[in-house]
Amino acid sequence: MAFFGAILFYGYHSKAAAHKVFGNMTYYTSSPYIVEKMTLHNGMATAYNGLLYYTYIYERQYVYGDFNKDGLKDAAVLVYDGEENAGGYDLAFLINDGSHLVHRGSCYLGRRVIIKSLRERNGYVIVRKLVSEGDDWVVGRDRPVMDVYNYLDPKLEIQRYPLSQNSEATIPLHGNKTAFMLA
Repeated sequence: MAFFGAILFYGYHSKAAAHKVFGNMTYYTSSPYIVEKMTLHNGMATAYNGLLYYTYIYERQYVYGDFNKDGLKDAAVLVYDGEENAGGYDLAFLINDGSHLVHRGSCYLGRRVIIKSLRERNGYVIVRKLVSEGDDWVVGRDRPVMDVYNYLDPKLEIQRYPLSQNSEATIPLHGNKTAFMLA
């Protein structure tokens, strides 16, 4: 626990240290009938309940920000979770309670997506990804989008912005009447 405190409170941001923390945390699952929460070991865990199983994997992508606007540094991490062959990607919000990060909520990013990048701007998480058109998962038929996630939204809903492969986007942010440009 002292190692984790060093990361948060002394500004030590090495990727190896972050991966060690995020890859060994406890996360809530989206299938509580199989298992309610899982503690990862070296980035992954699998739980069994009879013939059913559930897998949770830390995908080694994260961003820091103040997502709940309390002045403390929080994190949003990319995870893959799911039961049997029905998994997908989630954005897990890890909220700082003053002493450590705790998984407080997740946003579903999709099953057939390719995550290109995660960024933080003004407490929002911007996810650039390629999504398939319907059930068609043929290489080259995916389209680039940029989704904006807000932890403070009670439903953790997204705002989606279609992109061309090399475009810039100006994203209007609801609530504070500002916008930012993301290249």
